[in-house]
Amino acid sequence: MKEEVNIIPTKFKEVDRLVNTYKRDGKNVKVDARLFDIIEFKGTIKNNELRKHRSMKFINVVELKKIKNISIMTKLALKYLS
Repeated sequence: MKEEVNIIPTKFKEVDRLVNTYKRDGKNVKVDARLFDIIEFKGTIKNNELRKHRSMKFINVVELKKIKNISIMTKLALKYLS
C-alpha cells in the first residue's frame, strides 16, 4: 500500500483471495492476489505510481458497477461490498 498509494494500513482484515495463472511473454505467471478491507491507516492517500496509473479517484459502488472493463480484483471487491 505504501508503494502504490502512500498509506500504511494499521487495522485491516483479509476478505478474499485469488490465485490465478496466466501467460506473459510465453511463460506462465502465477499471481496470488489478496483483497483487504482497510479500516484504519496512517499517511495521506496519493498516487505514487504515475507511470502505472494515469489517475486515481474515489467513486461509490453504484458508479463502479457502471464501468464495463474492470479487473478481476475489482469484481471481487464489488462482491464483498454488495
